[in-house]
Amino acid sequence: MSAFLYSLVQKSMLGLACISAFYQSFFVMFHLLIWKDIRLSENPIADITKGGVSRFVLVARLAKVKILNGSEISARERRESEIRYVRLVMAMMQSVDPRVINLQHPRYAELKAHYEIDDEKASTGVAIPQKMSAGLISIKLICVGASMGERQPLVKKLPSTTTVGRLKILCESLFKLKGVKLRLFLQEKDSPLPTLLDDDTISLMNAGAGSEATVLVDEES
Repeated sequence: MSAFLYSLVQKSMLGLACISAFYQSFFVMFHLLIWKDIRLSENPIADITKGGVSRFVLVARLAKVKILNGSEISARERRESEIRYVRLVMAMMQSVDPRVINLQHPRYAELKAHYEIDDEKASTGVAIPQKMSAGLISIKLICVGASMGERQPLVKKLPSTTTVGRLKILCESLFKLKGVKLRLFLQEKDSPLPTLLDDDTISLMNAGAGSEATVLVDEES
């Protein structure tokens, strides 16, 4: 990374507001550059605990990058990341002015048209191409709670519209955790920390789960 970029990163650490502004400048800049290989593993832009974003967002927004954090971006990963990114932005449009969205997410309109994702599907919570809407997600469930003991991970195929709340109920049944208040985390490849799924009403697809995902099953302390 150049000295100019490093300087921007250092300045962005002044606060979350600065980080947010830095992200927008960062993505606009990279949208114009032709760099193919970048490493952001120790950069706040890739640290969700500091207001950063997940790998799939980076893949979707950095159209020309071929290798991210030392890991090659396959055609399949790019496709799934871009579709997930469009769904994420569409969900944001429920509470954010569309004009702001278009300014902050310059690839949104392009990707939305490319994958033929329409607004009607967004309103029903299934913001994906029609041919994919009936598909299933392969979810690997891993218990990590301190009081849960050793339990074998389970893999289940679930409808993409399954909500986080419904998945919690399923976990209670599968792992015999009746009476335990659960917390679920989405574990993404190359992400330093899992993402807390704290909205029980959101679907797994809109939460960012791809065709294959790992969910950590924890308990509230």
